[in-house]
Amino acid sequence: MTALQDRTNATVDFRCKLCRATEADDQWRLKTKHGERFDLARCRNCGLIQTVYPWWETKPVRKDNPTDRYHEDWDSSRELAAMERKAQVFASLAAENLSLAGARVLDIGCGKGHLLAALRAQGAQVTGLEVTAADVQFALEKLNLTEIHMLTLDEFEASDKFDLIISLDVLEHVHDLRGFLQDCRALLAPGGVMLHATPGSDSLPQATGRLLARTGLAPQMARVLCNLSLPTEDTGHAHVQMLSKNQIPWIAELLDLDLRAYYVSSFTYSDKHYASYMPLPEWLGVRLFPLIRRLVRNKLILVGKLEPIPPEP
Repeated sequence: MTALQDRTNATVDFRCKLCRATEADDQWRLKTKHGERFDLARCRNCGLIQTVYPWWETKPVRKDNPTDRYHEDWDSSRELAAMERKAQVFASLAAENLSLAGARVLDIGCGKGHLLAALRAQGAQVTGLEVTAADVQFALEKLNLTEIHMLTLDEFEASDKFDLIISLDVLEHVHDLRGFLQDCRALLAPGGVMLHATPGSDSLPQATGRLLARTGLAPQMARVLCNLSLPTEDTGHAHVQMLSKNQIPWIAELLDLDLRAYYVSSFTYSDKHYASYMPLPEWLGVRLFPLIRRLVRNKLILVGKLEPIPPEP
């Protein structure tokens, strides 16, 4: 078993969040925005790059107060418009993989509900899970969505299975990645589609970040490009692993799905928010960040299909 260090310099036994292997090959040391040291490691078995901490003891952070937001820029008119554009892109992607009219859809980590609203407009029956009260309130009051539950996936008790299970920028936050994917699979109806979008570790920014971390050069930039950190009581939304195409065959076998993966350009989220993490003046960061997002393909799309039940002869 590989023993590594967490941010308190205590020894933590490595346990992969996906395959449960206990040996790691590569290791990178980074610092959080506040100067706390932490390690990244690559699983020797499945290759998943992940933050090292006792994830099996860590609970997801809930934002129960409707006034509690991660960053005020998430609610700007520019950001809301970007969410609507992203929702249309993914609604179209969903429509390419199954008929949405009458389809039962579950969006895990649905945020403010823009994707659910776009899918509802195409005739889908939509349900959302979200743990941030401010986003749940927006979905209920602004978008008139009714089936929005402030629950995690493992807390959700479904009365039926779903034709489409979708998550956008959720996989990188999940402490128990294997358990999350298996829970998704358990809720998928025969012939159903699973659609996930997450930052990918074999993209150019992440690879550059790991190189900088290994050499010790530009530590702040290394952390930003690696795009991984530690979960804390205040930042339970931290990125704690990055999938790559290397894990796709492993996941396909685990879930018994026809699974494919490909990269697309990233999406405009809060440019002001992300620019604040860059070691650049804000006026430059907010202009440079959107350009980088459009040019670099770093968003990994996973599309999994479950075989339908064959008709009786």
